[in-house]
Amino acid sequence: MRMLQAAIVKAKSAEPAKIGAALEGMKFDVFDGGEGYMRADDHQFIQPLYIASFGERSAKEPFDEEGSGWGWRTAGKIEAANTVLPTTCKMNRPAS
Repeated sequence: MRMLQAAIVKAKSAEPAKIGAALEGMKFDVFDGGEGYMRADDHQFIQPLYIASFGERSAKEPFDEEGSGWGWRTAGKIEAANTVLPTTCKMNRPAS
């Protein structure tokens, strides 16, 4: 939703075709660090991939999930560039 809002501001319009064009190639900071971007070829959002586990919290996991005393711990992170797969998308873009 934050990226959609940024695209509307960039496009200076709420028209879907203009928003779509504004999204193409847009970079955006993702939660928990890192940067993602909207691939222009198919509007796939490319972002870091996080692997997490759920369990008892330590001081490093400040968020208490639903008051359970447990929280999420990041076990690994794969950078966005290493998650990109080729696309065969032949997206039809609306005429401007």
